[in-house]
Amino acid sequence: MSHNFEIKLDKNISYQALFLLGFQNETMYTILEEDIVNFENITLDSKESLRCILMDWKSYVDSFTLDVHYTEPTTTEQLDEAEKKLNVKLPTKLSNLLKQTNGIYDQFNCPYVWSTNKIIEDNLFFRNFEDYKNLYMPFDHLLFFSDSGCGDLFGFSILNGQVQTDAIFVWNHETDSRNWIASSLEAFLKGWITGGISI
Repeated sequence: MSHNFEIKLDKNISYQALFLLGFQNETMYTILEEDIVNFENITLDSKESLRCILMDWKSYVDSFTLDVHYTEPTTTEQLDEAEKKLNVKLPTKLSNLLKQTNGIYDQFNCPYVWSTNKIIEDNLFFRNFEDYKNLYMPFDHLLFFSDSGCGDLFGFSILNGQVQTDAIFVWNHETDSRNWIASSLEAFLKGWITGGISI
C-alpha cells in the first residue's frame, strides 16, 4: 500500500539524500515551497527510512537539553571501516547521527553516544579480550555505542549478522544480563539524558 506525505527538509541536508532511497524520478516528489517536499505513492518502509536519513539529531537533542556538545561529523570512510571491522551494517539512525556529529557529549565530556572510532575500538575489545571469554557470554550479537560510565554498556542487538530492530539493550557488567531498555535510539537518548531511563 502506498501513501502520500509531506516532510520539511533540514537546511543542512542535501536533496541527494533522496537518491539513497531510490527517489531518482522527480515525479515521485513535488517541492511545495522552500524545503517542503511532498512525496507521492511511497511505502511506509520508505517513509520511515527517509525520516531516519533526514532527521536533525542535534535539534532533536537540543529540544530537551542544552547541557551537551557536539563534534565534527564522522566521515564515510570511518563508517565503512566500522562496518568492515565489526562485520555488521550500522543502523541507519546511528549512522546518520554520526554523519551529523561524531558523538554526543555531556558538559564533562562524557559520551552519550560514542565516536565512530570508539565504537570500533570498544566493540572489538569486548569481542576479543581473552579474559572476558571466560567471564561473559559472547559479545558478537551486540553493537555497543554508549556506556553508563559505571561499566554497563548500551547497544543494538545483532541477529543473523544484522541489526534488525531499533530497540536498545543494556549489558550489565556484573550479571552479564542483556535487557531491553528503549524502543529506539531517539527514545534512548531522551530517556538517558533526561533521567527517564535508569539502570
